[in-house]
Amino acid sequence: MSDSQIYALYLLACLVTCGIPFALAAYGFIKVVDARLAKLPPRVLVSPLGPHSPTRRQRKRYWRAMRRNPESLTYKVQAKAPRWWSLVGAALFITIIAVWAWLMPNPARFNVMVRNTFGYTANVAEVRIVQHQHGELLLRWAPVVARTPQYIVLPRYSRGPMSYINGYHADVLPPLVRQQGDVLQVAMPIRADPAVLRRELARASGLPEQDIHMQQRTLVPWREDGWEPWPMEEDEPAR
Repeated sequence: MSDSQIYALYLLACLVTCGIPFALAAYGFIKVVDARLAKLPPRVLVSPLGPHSPTRRQRKRYWRAMRRNPESLTYKVQAKAPRWWSLVGAALFITIIAVWAWLMPNPARFNVMVRNTFGYTANVAEVRIVQHQHGELLLRWAPVVARTPQYIVLPRYSRGPMSYINGYHADVLPPLVRQQGDVLQVAMPIRADPAVLRRELARASGLPEQDIHMQQRTLVPWREDGWEPWPMEEDEPAR
């Protein structure tokens, strides 16, 4: 998926994950309020008509009602919700939005999650050696592999009509390691010539180039078993 498609998916995810809980909470709150109001005694209101109404027509209507049906000058309406109920509803909706904002990943982290789920292009190096030598080989490859993570950096804009960039969201697609018996695989998300990477790995490890099988393919870490992130020293991504 391209960056523009992932960003459009992020906006859709924001709309759905925030809109649905908000709508469900509003629907439930209204239902509870209506049920509570139905149990309260109704309010009795008095008609504005009276013997001192400003127009003659209104005064005639008042005296006619007094002769025929005095009860028609009063009517009942549903009880009014206490003001503190509105405060409870406002607190509920603010809490929902705050929890959503805390749980929703930033655009860079969402980009990494989507790529891990749907796949991204990576150079996968595979070598077959005795399993107890994997650790030593990874140490020799470390200077080369450490240069291959793909950093996702997206601007963060201020809110308001005059928006401007006030920071950046950052995350990383790290290299991955998988061990299957004597087979060691290292996936490097950087977009580079596989032949160049193969040559550098062979030079760093002292292995013949033909012993290192390199292929560029679509990698889906969350759907392929055994992949573990390459240990990296980095700051925690900004939220």
